[in-house]
Amino acid sequence: DYMKVVFGVLVLIAVASAVPDITWAQNITHLFLSFDSTCNGHFKASFEVDTVTLQCNGEEAARLVLRDDIIPETSSCFKKGRKTDCVLSKASEHDFDRLAFDKKAYQGAIRLDWDKFESTVGEDRDEENHEEFFDGSLVHVLDATTYQEAREKNNFLIIFPNFPYCDKCSSRRKALVDAAKTMQDQEGVLFGYINVLEERALRHQFGAVCHYDCKLIFVDVTNNMHVTMPFEYTGEDLVAKVERYTSPALASIDSADAIATASHPDTQFMLLVDEPETDLYRRMAAFARMHREDATVGLASGFIPDGVTTSPAVTLVDSQGKATAVLTGPAISSTNLTDWMLKHIVSPFTPFEYALTSKLEKANLPYGVLYLEEDAEVDAGYAKLASEFDGKLILLRNGQDSKGGLENLGLDLLALPVFVISSSSSYDADKFGLSQATATPAQVKTHIQAYLAGSLTPTRMTEAVNPDSRDVEGFPGLRKMVYSQLHSAIVASSTDQLLILFKHTVSTPWQKAAKTITQLVRCLQAVPALEVSAMDHSKNYHDPDLFSAIDKYEDKVRFVLWTTDDKGDRQQLLYTGKRARKNILAWLKKHSQVVAQHWDDVSAVVKTISDEVKAAKAQAEEEAKQKAEAVAKATEGLEKVAVSDDEGVVKHVITSGEGDMPAPGAMVTAHYTGRLLDGSVFDSSVKRDEPFQFTLGQGQVIKCWDQGFATMRKGEKAYLTCAPDYAYGERGSGSIPANSVLQFEVELLEFSNPRDEL
Repeated sequence: DYMKVVFGVLVLIAVASAVPDITWAQNITHLFLSFDSTCNGHFKASFEVDTVTLQCNGEEAARLVLRDDIIPETSSCFKKGRKTDCVLSKASEHDFDRLAFDKKAYQGAIRLDWDKFESTVGEDRDEENHEEFFDGSLVHVLDATTYQEAREKNNFLIIFPNFPYCDKCSSRRKALVDAAKTMQDQEGVLFGYINVLEERALRHQFGAVCHYDCKLIFVDVTNNMHVTMPFEYTGEDLVAKVERYTSPALASIDSADAIATASHPDTQFMLLVDEPETDLYRRMAAFARMHREDATVGLASGFIPDGVTTSPAVTLVDSQGKATAVLTGPAISSTNLTDWMLKHIVSPFTPFEYALTSKLEKANLPYGVLYLEEDAEVDAGYAKLASEFDGKLILLRNGQDSKGGLENLGLDLLALPVFVISSSSSYDADKFGLSQATATPAQVKTHIQAYLAGSLTPTRMTEAVNPDSRDVEGFPGLRKMVYSQLHSAIVASSTDQLLILFKHTVSTPWQKAAKTITQLVRCLQAVPALEVSAMDHSKNYHDPDLFSAIDKYEDKVRFVLWTTDDKGDRQQLLYTGKRARKNILAWLKKHSQVVAQHWDDVSAVVKTISDEVKAAKAQAEEEAKQKAEAVAKATEGLEKVAVSDDEGVVKHVITSGEGDMPAPGAMVTAHYTGRLLDGSVFDSSVKRDEPFQFTLGQGQVIKCWDQGFATMRKGEKAYLTCAPDYAYGERGSGSIPANSVLQFEVELLEFSNPRDEL
């Protein structure tokens, strides 16, 4: 059976009789999960937009269902011993739902990795309370059940699907309230808000995202369909939009003047010349409902536009009632009307708009984006060029300051013009780019011709080159490699090259390997003819031909060597041994002639590092001894209280308090500084100047605290010494090693018993 636990941005469904022990943290861009794993065989993690599935020996071991969506391609899990660590990339960047303020949400199911939070968490902000905003208005707050009930009672629903952390469209909420009030007497129309963080199925059904391109969902219950609708700024404009969407799909047109009356701004007028209630009529009605933002569709009633000679016909009509494009006969049923309309109404050279790219994608019409400085004469030249490809590819003109999304294409975005062809705005879709060196009109033309002929090679995802630093940040001597330079700098090089592949500098495998890599690079600096580089293959294209033995989704640190063998042949080798400096160096000595030739120099560096490690260890032991003596001395002469019978929790009173002791269920506010017995501080609310709150006796904190604070009075200061069984036990926590005895210096600032709150 599956057990289900809801906490924060995560719902855990575990294939077990008990929920695994989970450590959780997040920042604006990633979720970090770590939990115990009993898999002793082949481990595999797979990802969907809202699910992480873990397999052991081909069988499902656990499934983590996420409240928030992730990007599967850039998420990963890695098993190390009994621990499994996951780094999940959020689909929407946000700092909501960190679990820091609602302890009950994860009580008994999850622990927070405060060390990870300290290193990743910025300034928190409260979530938007959309439900409270709509309270008392005619905008109904819906969940999955009440949404279905609303469908049963109404013909049309206007839905605002949003996340509690998303404030990008908050300024338009009043328009929704005003429109609902204005249209309250219109039967069969209901306005609603849905918290799509909690309603996963509706979130995916509506394609809800946190974006400044604010959209509502218009649900046509009668025709069992829904479309996105612009979220207007004012109630008046929104009412006009809703009235347009709820009007008949096909307007009756009996004259050219009727076209002007029925038309809407910024839409193309399309006229059907046919009888009512035919199959073509129904097809055009469905088309009209789906494309109300792009087209106004009418049914000819005693009116035939100029240029139409047969019936049935579908025609695009200008404001004068003249046909500008006509479909007749079999061509009507065999033509994609969206493609046909776009190819006839979109100028082959037109300004860039995100909304237009979406329409082009739906119409399977590729487009090229030209990043160009303002110049009317240059524009005229490109407009002439674009006309040569009318109906095959649309040329979109973008400004010089609008190069977002192209950072990973390896193009020179500091200079213009830049030209990129795409069939999708998706981040991982193939792009075909030209930079300043070749982006002349003639070369753009050649580029488009090659693309349409299918002979272009995609411009692959690659990190930008930092002109100010060649090294990986924090790793002197370790060259940062990007995909755009990989072949020229490493694959085609005649010298020995060692490439370290990794995924995310925040991932556990990279962090654990950091010390080994630092020492390895230092040792190999003694080999002038060998260069060591590192490439993040979550930010660079993973070439399946070049790295066929490496899974693009795996989160492991890999070592790949390019070298020349005894016969002079170039070879590529993958290291598969233990990730230890000694083992990796021995492997390099065996396979790289230049390493073998400089082995004495490498060994000398190894000895120097070993001596430094020994000296640092001796110094650390001496400092730890001094700290331990200070910790022990701190409690000398203080009143000792054995809180637990086995002295697993011992209290030494520094300053006595006053009044009663807190009762079970009391809300306790306290300050603390936590230390290991070597004196090192692992956490401190005093340092953060943020008192800590928890509910006593509810398992929200370690046993030592629940029992220790129950013996204290307001104002009391004390040392709490906690045995491992009363602290974090065998599992440890963050920087706290397993089986650690902890000492907390605590102060009970205040508390309120449950009856006091009543």
